[in-house]
Amino acid sequence: DKVFSKKFNNEALVYACDSFTGKATIFYNEEMHEVAIGDLRLLFSKETLYPEGYNMDQLFRTFKERKLEKDIDMGRFRNLKELKERMAYNETHPKKKY
Repeated sequence: DKVFSKKFNNEALVYACDSFTGKATIFYNEEMHEVAIGDLRLLFSKETLYPEGYNMDQLFRTFKERKLEKDIDMGRFRNLKELKERMAYNETHPKKKY
């Protein structure tokens, strides 16, 4: 869901919500934050924002992270050394802030 956060005075995306504790995890400014549910105002529900079957993973993870995971799953690395080099490269080249 897309919400307005009083804490940040801006729009954010809801990553997870726990009505038992009254807390929600929101994605704001490329980071996850935990806030009280009462401090959020719904702007758009996820049903109106995203079509059926939409890969929500695209919203919260970078392309590099998703590609690395897919490459590992498909066995695209010849050896452990190549995999470690790729992971080290991703760690030393942080994602771009928008």
